[in-house]
Amino acid sequence: MISSPIIVLGFPRSGTSLTAGLLHQHGVWVGICRGPDPRNPKGFFENQKFTSYLKKGKPITYDIAKDILYSQGYKGGPWLVKHSVKGKWNMWNKFNPLFILCFRDIEDIIESQRKVDLFKYGSLQKDERKERKKINETIQIMEHISKNHNSVCIKPAQFIDKDFTDIEKIVNMMGLEFNEQACLDFIDPDLWKRKQYASASKK
Repeated sequence: MISSPIIVLGFPRSGTSLTAGLLHQHGVWVGICRGPDPRNPKGFFENQKFTSYLKKGKPITYDIAKDILYSQGYKGGPWLVKHSVKGKWNMWNKFNPLFILCFRDIEDIIESQRKVDLFKYGSLQKDERKERKKINETIQIMEHISKNHNSVCIKPAQFIDKDFTDIEKIVNMMGLEFNEQACLDFIDPDLWKRKQYASASKK
């Protein structure tokens, strides 16, 4: 028997990795994840197996989810999957999940994309007008989720200002103990602001 999952959703550069990382610091299971790189030095917290299924458009059944969890050492308790909103979010409905919806100002997302130079990886469109359209479409989907599904809307930028109210709320909902020091130890404001990206990417 596995518990209902936490599904962390948001547009790239909206703080989904930061949010998933903070929950992981409190004991939420994430499994075998994609490793860190200069864009996310703390890690992406994207389970590789779940991501593979999502990218291929394969449905994730209860049995598949259970097999993935137990094959990666799951021992019970809260678990999460993090991906973009376009990644078949509605297929999780049968799991009775808690959706964590990460919102960030559109211009801040665009600026973050510029600074980490995601465009050259071919994962984003270079036309920023199209990017703004995509972000707005994502926001509309997230607003639909917030109105019609079990969800918590958060603004990860607040965590940088040491406001952990939303994380504490989620941690308590999961029956875990909130640890403010774990949050402070995990967060590096410079990584959020991307001040050090240029030097890191050249090493």
